[in-house]
Amino acid sequence: MIANEYRYHMTQTVAQLITLLDPKKSMNVNIFMKQFKMPNSEVVEKIKLGDYELIGQEKLLGLLKILPASDEGKYSGDAQGFKISSLLKLVDTKANRARVTLLHYIVEEIVGQDQNVLDFVQHLGPILKAISRISLDQQEVEIRQIKGKVEAIEKRISNSNPEVKEQYSSYITSVTEQIQELLSLYSSVKSDSEKMAEFFCEEVKKFDVDEFFGNLNTFLEKVIQCKKDNEQRKIQEERALKRKQAQEAEMARRKSLDPSGSSGTPKNSLQRVKENDVCLVDLLLNEIRQGTSLKTRKMPRSVATIS
Repeated sequence: MIANEYRYHMTQTVAQLITLLDPKKSMNVNIFMKQFKMPNSEVVEKIKLGDYELIGQEKLLGLLKILPASDEGKYSGDAQGFKISSLLKLVDTKANRARVTLLHYIVEEIVGQDQNVLDFVQHLGPILKAISRISLDQQEVEIRQIKGKVEAIEKRISNSNPEVKEQYSSYITSVTEQIQELLSLYSSVKSDSEKMAEFFCEEVKKFDVDEFFGNLNTFLEKVIQCKKDNEQRKIQEERALKRKQAQEAEMARRKSLDPSGSSGTPKNSLQRVKENDVCLVDLLLNEIRQGTSLKTRKMPRSVATIS
């Protein structure tokens, strides 16, 4: 299965690549730990139990000196998280099998624990798809363009006669209020996007909320596709297994009908004739060697028919 392949692959990768300490620090720790003459896990348990006979004050102080500090042993480049855009790279991490990725494995593991865990994707997907089509910056540009046009109209009306002012003043006031509501809403969304950037450890100044929702929408679409792929692959594997079992059962049945161990394929008449020919010739040669007088013998039925 996908899970087993990835466990093996990731185990081998981790064993080969990941080292938490630099070579010098690692050597010092190993030299120090050898004096206990027991597995490291047992040493840890002794420390937890406060075994003073094994680990006295002197050894404990020595251990504290060589242990890595809080800023050591990092292999993630001092990273504290990952960007949402990095989720899309899960599809680029391939397995040993064709068209299987790390995301397929993750989805398989999640669904294996809870069949309904991805139901939220079906509800959230359409919302994200709609949001990802909206450009927040473009919305601001359009709102300000409308505001500019309304202000220009308002200025022209203000220079018109009282009758025109009275006719359009209430309309201009209503439109101006709506524009202010839109600008206020935009400011609120902009503030929320900055909070979102901080929450997801993004750089606020470089954070593009449109790109963020677009990446999230694309990722959820790929999750859904991986789930479908896994389901289809499972069906195909089950069908292949059934075919194999059926073939094995048929071979076993044929073997039971033919205890001699042959393939079970029925022999045609030509094969039977050839076998009879061999048997007759062998019989004649054997009698000639023994000096037995040859008498007219009744030939096998199949041979007589052919002759």
